[in-house]
Amino acid sequence: MIKIKTLASVFFLTGTAVVQAQYEPLINAADSGKIWEYQENLSDEFNGNALDWNNKWFYNNNLPTVKAWKWNNGNNVKLVGNAAEIKMSHNNNNIAVDGTYFNSGILKTKGTFVTGYVEARIKGAVMNVPGTDNGRGVCPSFWLYSDFDRSVGEGKTVYSEIDIVELQQYDYFNGEQDDIFDMEHNLHLVRKVNGQDVWFRPKQNVATQKNHYTASFDPTKDYHVYGCEVNEKEIIWYVDGARVASKPNTYWYRPMNVTLSLGLRVPFVKFVNNVFEPVNPLIDARAKNQLSAIPTTMSVDYVRVWKSKRSDSTGSDTGTTNPTDGYKGDIRVFLNQRLKTLNIVLGNFSGESRITMFNLSGTKLLDTTSRLSEIVLPTNSYPNAPYILHVTNQNGVHSQKIFIK
Repeated sequence: MIKIKTLASVFFLTGTAVVQAQYEPLINAADSGKIWEYQENLSDEFNGNALDWNNKWFYNNNLPTVKAWKWNNGNNVKLVGNAAEIKMSHNNNNIAVDGTYFNSGILKTKGTFVTGYVEARIKGAVMNVPGTDNGRGVCPSFWLYSDFDRSVGEGKTVYSEIDIVELQQYDYFNGEQDDIFDMEHNLHLVRKVNGQDVWFRPKQNVATQKNHYTASFDPTKDYHVYGCEVNEKEIIWYVDGARVASKPNTYWYRPMNVTLSLGLRVPFVKFVNNVFEPVNPLIDARAKNQLSAIPTTMSVDYVRVWKSKRSDSTGSDTGTTNPTDGYKGDIRVFLNQRLKTLNIVLGNFSGESRITMFNLSGTKLLDTTSRLSEIVLPTNSYPNAPYILHVTNQNGVHSQKIFIK
């Protein structure tokens, strides 16, 4: 397998040469003002002997809830020829498990992502069955999604999801039926409205959440690179380095896991009330006809993630760790004035952090804990003024003056 866009830096430690790979994002006409910093903890070249389930990827826990199939990474994810293969399988003897008839694989990072650039080199899943449904039945997906935070304030984001690409969906919209060349680059969102969780879906919010792109290639025939830049003003999608879509970033600021998965689509599911419902493939005629294509696999050559060292905020970047404060980890703190949030990025840290904030008179205004590596806190309730922020965890105490304005 050929890995593309690679540079190499050589370091000498005690007389031994150590080669450390550095990668460039595949973006045509990239913003020359941005300096991209590769994020090893969220990236994988799939060149080893086994997947890193201990440190990088969730195995069979903390996976997204779906109703129409089950996740089983032990059976459905493996390394083949320097790539990760993710398989969709039919249950043995069509025995239902909680009403489902299929099981699949998923790669979800243990670390999270807020802003930066993400890309993966993917080959789709072949569903070659003669007939009107040829090509249909599964959806190779590359996406970012957050947990649900129901403690947020009114109008704020409870859940955010960015679909970097969904292949082979054969979506139907506005009287048009997609085919194998069509792909989706959509946004999903849950906001707190009148104290309740409210879903905002792409087809109901086309101008702000739905993107459709028709490629000149069949994605199941070869590998292609799908990427997405997320900054504090805009979300931009790329295919093979070319910009294909963009939307304003109004609500997609929650920490999100980088995820690759193979899901089911029509005729193996029915979409009812915003949920994919399972279909028994031995009873439904269309599904039974497509069943000969299962098992099928999508392949991922690599997934790479970068953060930008230049702030994209319309507010102010308040800098990084003060070298005199004794904090032993990587930390970045910045304010987003437009979204009225304070963002604390703890790099590779995993564990509990205590966040406290004081005004210059010494009055404590905030005292909270979090186990997230990227923490987003609302600032709209604080008057415009300077404050002292403390982040305390096993790496020590980081102290920094911030200015809310």
